[in-house]
Amino acid sequence: MMRVDAGAVSRAALLLAVTVLTPSCKAGNDSAPLQSGTVSQERFSLSPEQRATLRDGIDPDALERLLAAVPPERRDTVLRTFEGIPGGRGRGRAYITRFDDPELQRLLETVTRTSVPGDPADMRQVAERHRAQVVRRTSVTLALVSDLGGDRVTARVVRRAGTSARDLILLNEADADAGRLTAALNALVQSRLKDGLVPGQDLDLRLSVKQGPRTWIEGSARAWWEEKIQELRSAPVRDIPGVGNVRAMDYRLIGGDR
Repeated sequence: MMRVDAGAVSRAALLLAVTVLTPSCKAGNDSAPLQSGTVSQERFSLSPEQRATLRDGIDPDALERLLAAVPPERRDTVLRTFEGIPGGRGRGRAYITRFDDPELQRLLETVTRTSVPGDPADMRQVAERHRAQVVRRTSVTLALVSDLGGDRVTARVVRRAGTSARDLILLNEADADAGRLTAALNALVQSRLKDGLVPGQDLDLRLSVKQGPRTWIEGSARAWWEEKIQELRSAPVRDIPGVGNVRAMDYRLIGGDR
């Protein structure tokens, strides 16, 4: 599961999004990052047909408020990330988890917020959504290394057992790119959902894929991830236990400046 980091309208259509929640999803040219001052003031209403296609757990009224604030040319892209997939597979679609614009982010956080749970099933859904948010809000350290330990290894996700999350993503400094970064973030989110925020034992996930979920990286979204790679390449050198002195930075799929 994984949602996406959406500073771009689709940059999230994402995480960490595959509700299978995926990291930061992104989209084509209609999904460039929305910065402050881009919030629309128009009114917007979902049709009965559109409401019927929404995933479980989505508040349609809150979604209308979010879509009203999104530039008209990007509403279809955002709406698609909240729709279910025919055949009962709605929980497997990626979706937005963050906007750079604080007002859009505030509206987004209400879309999956349940007011007062009426039964145990509602309470479980609320707990699951809260857990998914925590999984994406907890930071991970990104680091560049000269050797990943294998010619076919594209990235490594290193997780340590203990009392607090100490996750690390290693990328090869020779070929680190947007695809490898999103693949690693996707693997991390899925591991956190499966093995817990803090795993019961040390894990070293060695990936061989070169790209994360398509929705995270299509169109202009790739450029946003490449900016993160450039930030990492210019990050200060730090002493990472078990790795050594390498360029590294902390990253969160939801919240914070990154």
